[in-house]
Amino acid sequence: MALALLLGPMTTHEETVRLYRAAAAEAGHDAAAMPVSINAHGYVGRTSQAARDTMYPYFARGMLDNNHQRGAGFPLSRPVFDAQATPAAGLLVGSAQEVADKLLAYHELYGVTRAIIQMGFGGMPQKEHLAAIERLGTEVAPPGAPRGGEERGMTLRVVVVNGSPNEPSKTMGLVDVVLATLDGMMPIEVARIDVYRLGPGFTGAVERDDVTPEVESELRLAEEADLLVAAAPVFRGSYPGMFKHFFDLVEQYALAGKPVLLAATGGGEHHALMLEHALRPLFGFFQALTVPVAIFASAGDFDGTLLLNPRVHGRVELALADVADLLRARATSPAPS
Repeated sequence: MALALLLGPMTTHEETVRLYRAAAAEAGHDAAAMPVSINAHGYVGRTSQAARDTMYPYFARGMLDNNHQRGAGFPLSRPVFDAQATPAAGLLVGSAQEVADKLLAYHELYGVTRAIIQMGFGGMPQKEHLAAIERLGTEVAPPGAPRGGEERGMTLRVVVVNGSPNEPSKTMGLVDVVLATLDGMMPIEVARIDVYRLGPGFTGAVERDDVTPEVESELRLAEEADLLVAAAPVFRGSYPGMFKHFFDLVEQYALAGKPVLLAATGGGEHHALMLEHALRPLFGFFQALTVPVAIFASAGDFDGTLLLNPRVHGRVELALADVADLLRARATSPAPS
């Protein structure tokens, strides 16, 4: 559940979250594990006063202009703004310590697992915006702070099904970026299945009963993953036949409801159509929960197998950020002690 906290007291959504968790419990889910995110305006300044002084004029202009487009402007006086910056109110504005304290308060109130802070509202200049982002990363949530999933002591089991015949490959170069980005968000353990290297016990199998014990173990590995990364190069407008053969042997309902991230590489941008016209329908058959944002990289995005294009890096971050809370809730493997 994503909560919008624009103005008003922090406790605005208490009843909504209570009903959300109650409905989850009635449906047989672990209510305590259901993800909740907050989405609020804010700014991290050198001091409390500096943060408010910097944010106010842009935030007030943004509220006026944004609401004017909806039919009526919303004038926001400085006293009202300052009241919204107090510890009991919604805005995440203040010094690094104040913002950290308020995030912790939100966590205690709602069990928040993710916070999204909009700091560029109302046309704030890039210089001030970047300074606040730096303080957020180095002072509010510094490197080495506990990451999502660690407080539950659980690790996300990620299984990569690699459909490329080459070693090394651009496909796995793209997957490496996905895994590195995901590792920065939560504890993970990774296993990789190279379909072109499963041998005759795989290629000669017509049905599941025909596979060797080694191939059976790989199939079960994919079926039991917390997150499946399905990655393949585009070949003749679709995924390679060996990649499809692997999923021909997967049990029909083994992937139902399982998060699946789709990734592909190809010679040019037009090959990206394979993601939506071939890969996503394949996992739709399995009733899998495909990640909404799929990831594609073309040959020109690489130096060898090293992904260089910052646009693709950004898409990877977007794809994973969209489902980070879901993945944390799905983590099932005990974290190493």
